[in-house]
Amino acid sequence: MKKILVLLFFCLSPFILTACFPDGEQNNNSSEEIKLDQKDKATPEFIEEKIEDNLVIKARVVGFDNTNLKRSSISLKEFDEDKVKDTFLVNNKIVETNEVQNAFFPEYIDKYYDLSDDSSLSIELGSVTYRTPFYMNREYDSVISDTTYFVRDDLENVFKATSLEHISKEDAINQVKQTAEKLGIKQLGNPQVIAFDLKTLEQEWEDYETKDGSHPRHWEKDDEAYAVIFPISYENINITNKGYFSLNSSSGIPVIGSRILGIVNKGGLIYMTANGIYDIGETVKEKIKPISIENALTKLKDKYENTLLTDLVTISKISLEYVPVIAENKGIEYELVPCWVFTANQEITVTDSKGTSQSSSEFSIIFNAETGEEILIGGEY
Repeated sequence: MKKILVLLFFCLSPFILTACFPDGEQNNNSSEEIKLDQKDKATPEFIEEKIEDNLVIKARVVGFDNTNLKRSSISLKEFDEDKVKDTFLVNNKIVETNEVQNAFFPEYIDKYYDLSDDSSLSIELGSVTYRTPFYMNREYDSVISDTTYFVRDDLENVFKATSLEHISKEDAINQVKQTAEKLGIKQLGNPQVIAFDLKTLEQEWEDYETKDGSHPRHWEKDDEAYAVIFPISYENINITNKGYFSLNSSSGIPVIGSRILGIVNKGGLIYMTANGIYDIGETVKEKIKPISIENALTKLKDKYENTLLTDLVTISKISLEYVPVIAENKGIEYELVPCWVFTANQEITVTDSKGTSQSSSEFSIIFNAETGEEILIGGEY
């Protein structure tokens, strides 16, 4: 089922924001802590619980076996321009350059290049993106992200093929890994690999009319490719790939998790993005013991306790991750903080003049794993 992102609308309406994203203050009259049926007191790898009407947990649990965490200062990475060019300018050259002052860090200049083979390359603060015309002329973005900002959570469930003809999965992984390492990105975690087979691509195809009256091209056999998604880890815990607008600070800037995605077809790398990449600074605090998953689930229950949920919310993933946040009272500076991250999907019933229809939206709920406080987000980014 295709998804509709409704969270940007949430940002515009204080009433809806209060209803769907409560203010996150500590509830001193919190509910009795949720207890899980745990064997040998080990955190389960999958949780299925009904928290209340229209709020259920059917979630895999990731990254829970670490009880000695840190809080560290971080800064968006300034990529070495020569390394980036050496990586992507192989059989092509730059034909046009555009330079734009970074909107949030005006001392930094973002650079955008048009290449001789009609590819594009951008170098921004904390981000590098490379696109070939093969990628740009196809609807890969719609398949991968739909209306989310990175990779839709159900992508692995939709594309169930494990291999593709004439394309080596191992070679695809190595191409993306080696490209990231050439860019100076370290501490790559274990990759997620998704095979875009023709049969499923065709099932995902949707027709629509563009402004010029054209329609999206149909998928072909040569369009099959692997999507290789690498997390970046810190102290053996993944840095989140979630991005959000922070309501905890007055800066109003987006906070981006670390995202590495490469698309490889039988001809090689056709797309690569490394976004939300940080350099790690000094340790602010160490030996942090995270709140238990039961405590985190209780915080989730408290969040919705006085909220009327008219549509079903399903938590599909719970993960202990490092999350970039705006450091308090330090201007536009970041810290990396351990958090419990809940990935939620809400089924939405929409009734209008055309009748009633069903859609779904994906969003995140994030709790600081040290304090239990919610990190307020004004919508995904």
